Amino acid sequence: MEQAGRTGCSVGVSRNGATVYEQGYGMANLDRAVPISPVSVLSAASISKPFTAMSILLLAHRTQLSLDDDVAKVHPGLG
Repeated sequence: MEQAGRTGCSVGVSRNGATVYEQGYGMANLDRAVPISPVSVLSAASISKPFTAMSILLLAHRTQLSLDDDVAKVHPGLG
């Protein structure tokens, strides 16, 4: 898929700690014609917060987690 001249995104998928897919699409910088790659550093800023919140709410609705759960329950490294 050709994405030159367009803004884009970087996608990474991991399973059990191992990367199973990584790909960049579009341009990281349109003025300099720099393409996005799997190693591009992109500033997610505050736009990721609503997606994270919605994902948590969907999991809670599906009873896959509780809003009262400690974060260490799903991510032991943060406990």
